[in-house]
Amino acid sequence: MVTARGMSPRRSVTGVLAHGLLAAGGLLAVSVDQAFACSSASSALIYTPNASTIYVLGTAHADSLRTGAGSVVLERDPPATDLAARQRNVHGQLVDVERVTGPARALLPRGATRVVFVPWGYSADCRPMLRRASAVWELPGTRGVYFGSLRARKDWAGGVPTVDVFITEWRRPYVRGVAPYMAPRRFDLSAMMSEEDVLDLMERVPPDSALRRDTAASAALFAWAREHPSLVPLYPARPLLQMVSYQQRRDALQTVRHPATGTYRLTLRVNDGQPYTLFARTTVAPAGGFMLRGPQTPDDPLTPMPYEAWSFQTFVASTEAGLPSDCRGQYNGQFAYLSLRASAPLPVAGGLRATGAFELKAFPWIFRGDTVVANAARASFQDYMARSARTEPMAMGTIDIDPTGGARVMHAETLGGGRHAVVTGERISVAAIMCEPA
Repeated sequence: MVTARGMSPRRSVTGVLAHGLLAAGGLLAVSVDQAFACSSASSALIYTPNASTIYVLGTAHADSLRTGAGSVVLERDPPATDLAARQRNVHGQLVDVERVTGPARALLPRGATRVVFVPWGYSADCRPMLRRASAVWELPGTRGVYFGSLRARKDWAGGVPTVDVFITEWRRPYVRGVAPYMAPRRFDLSAMMSEEDVLDLMERVPPDSALRRDTAASAALFAWAREHPSLVPLYPARPLLQMVSYQQRRDALQTVRHPATGTYRLTLRVNDGQPYTLFARTTVAPAGGFMLRGPQTPDDPLTPMPYEAWSFQTFVASTEAGLPSDCRGQYNGQFAYLSLRASAPLPVAGGLRATGAFELKAFPWIFRGDTVVANAARASFQDYMARSARTEPMAMGTIDIDPTGGARVMHAETLGGGRHAVVTGERISVAAIMCEPA
């Protein structure tokens, strides 16, 4: 049984690749194995492949071929009694083959001259739907790099290799001189690689599963980039290299350990007023990393850019006993959470000191209906967004860690209108939560 891989609405591309990843022309290259939120906020063109991905340099034919739905599981829309008949009536467009690459290329018969590409519609949650438009989804004669998921041989149409193209609008073939889907108005058509160079590039992109297991899997890709410096600034090489580099940094987060993690008692005061106290428990590994100031990604995708600081997902409750011991409630609204931001600690007299802060955003969840807390959290978030837009460092305080395991945090913010907020806290336990990577 095949589903449209990576189309769960729960984990969005922006959540995985982070909003700070800037690609050439404003486009993001994303992984097939990453999940989509079915939002038109970013366009996906070239992906890190999965085991079924295939890339074909070829020319669209005028003919279509009945393929059936194969093993694709469809969203029942419309919920008609003739769904089975409609599944059998699925068609795809033939493409004349020049060259083939991708993890699944070894599954094609030697000397294959034609491949059929099956376009699919999609539902609001990105599950595949029968497409209402013509199966001839590209203008006959269009030469480019076509890509999608190769079906198992048993689902090929009359022995012709059959490829499913999910969310077709986002996966048009790469054609030099034709702007990708949702390209910005100022997209530079002259800064695009040739179709042949794109296929050479994709030959060296490791499958997403290998990239996640071993950072050395991208060695061939970065070796290609060093050998072709004139192609690195072009689309899609630059965003693809940036994405792979970013994903490697993301995957490496699971190995990061910081001495400030644990369970805290936090107190917020606004304008030196009444104290608002809650309890917070961080995760063991960070959920993200960032630079303390300036761009979050290097202009040159071949330049290493280690994170300077990290953000740890931190669950909150009104009592210590109410804190979770695992991550099972993180997606269902059972627990509110904020982030602990902390830089790499440096030695100081009596222990270690890091730049850091706890966000205010979860305080209103605990102190519902309190306008003082709500307004402070809102002003803090607005300040954070304004600083981010100006690439200025965010407001941070200090975290002091002593050799006996104690930790204290102090973070002050100016909220505007003559207001200020101070968060102080002490670590009451080193207990932290081990979560699976997002």
